[in-house]
Amino acid sequence: MGFSLYASQSVVEHHVILYLQNAEPDSIYGKLWEHKLQPFPHHLVSSYISGLSATLADSHFAFMALEDACQDTLQHNFSCTQASQILALPQTYFRGGLSFALQSNSQYKEVINHR
Repeated sequence: MGFSLYASQSVVEHHVILYLQNAEPDSIYGKLWEHKLQPFPHHLVSSYISGLSATLADSHFAFMALEDACQDTLQHNFSCTQASQILALPQTYFRGGLSFALQSNSQYKEVINHR
């Protein structure tokens, strides 16, 4: 039994889509792109809600996106019963930094740049 992979095409996940597109063809990510996403452009959803909804609608779907954003979306847009049907995989697949663009005189600069 196979599965279909849904991935968010929002700006936040654009780096994930690029990573999959540019992955070595024989790698797991290259195979995911070639077999699960590239042939099905409608699987590139435009929001967390639509990706999580598609996952809830069919057990053969998986949704790849930022965990914190998925948890927030589930908490604020889905019932407890629905949210409990989504399982986050116990691994991190795309590690990377997070950056914020701030003006040089921003009041938040000192808080964010703490060491």
